[in-house]
Amino acid sequence: FNRLLYKEKYEEIDRLNNVQSIVNELWIRKSSDDLLFMILVLLDIFSDCDIKSVKSVTSASNTGFEELKCMCSNCAKEMIDCFSDENCRKALDCLSNCKGNDQVCSYRCITSYESQAFQNFAYCILQKNNCMKYSAKAPQYPDPKPMTIFRGKPLTYEVSDDIFIGHINTKPNRITNLIDLPILSQSSLITEDNYNYESYSWMVICGQNPAYDFFSNQHQLFYKDIVPKSDNTTRSIFWYDPVFKVTTLNGEDVWRRRHYRIRRAKTPGSYYFSVIDNGVASNEYWRILDCDDNLQWAVFYYSGAASAAGTAYTGALVVSKDGKWPIMTESTTNRIYQALDRAGIKSWELFEVHNEKDYTKSGPPPLDI
Repeated sequence: FNRLLYKEKYEEIDRLNNVQSIVNELWIRKSSDDLLFMILVLLDIFSDCDIKSVKSVTSASNTGFEELKCMCSNCAKEMIDCFSDENCRKALDCLSNCKGNDQVCSYRCITSYESQAFQNFAYCILQKNNCMKYSAKAPQYPDPKPMTIFRGKPLTYEVSDDIFIGHINTKPNRITNLIDLPILSQSSLITEDNYNYESYSWMVICGQNPAYDFFSNQHQLFYKDIVPKSDNTTRSIFWYDPVFKVTTLNGEDVWRRRHYRIRRAKTPGSYYFSVIDNGVASNEYWRILDCDDNLQWAVFYYSGAASAAGTAYTGALVVSKDGKWPIMTESTTNRIYQALDRAGIKSWELFEVHNEKDYTKSGPPPLDI
């Protein structure tokens, strides 16, 4: 009775208790991104600042009557299919235990229990109908500029495309919609005779984002398709497929793959990436911060958001041909660290990736284009 009589007071108590739990959780994680978000949470609660990015996290409950009404009215079939699917149920149970903006926990749940039923569920509720009323924008800062000089010449779009394409040896053609359409040839930056190409562009050595950059055996595939146009000409479409190994919460080793569309941004070395990841659209802004003249290593930076899921993020990757550190001369070390420093990232923030070649449990990586 008292709770009904003093409803607003109890709701405020619940909210503050939830905030305390979130702050404690963020502090325990001990990462720079979580520490920053903890400060934003405190500013939102105890100052006149109104920080929209933390509202959905600090509310005591995100699922009220209006949200449930939206789900039942628009996504009844997807809900039934999800509750009937074991992996989808496990994904929802797992996600319900993830606290305050814990993208590490959330993405591990999602990659552990991927299923078509979950993708359909998330797409209908979050992406298509926005039942949870989430919103997020990609962080605008830091905003490091891409490299401008490569091999002593001003960077062009064609050259920066080829930096991404890297060491991959694409097949001469592929079948798309039953039509033979060629894939553009490998990077023009490699001029050696009998070069030992790979079935991928780059492998990740280390990354900065604990949710998305720490997975084992991260193979990056950058490639272009040539597709016909209605006027009998052709155009190229740039793609990025990350292939990475996940150790699920059940202890299984499985491969996961995503499929990004790439579009050039305003300056060479900068790009817009877009993907549907488990039913939710993510839009990212990538920059090539630096790259060795001989493609021994490169540094990429990205910022992005999955608006319908209410998440925003940044990250950085140091990559090489085989996922191993290059010979770290003083010059190489300085260049890599200076590139990261332009993005506000220190070396101690990086997570080194495990690139073991034992595929006994997982099988070989699916690198076909």
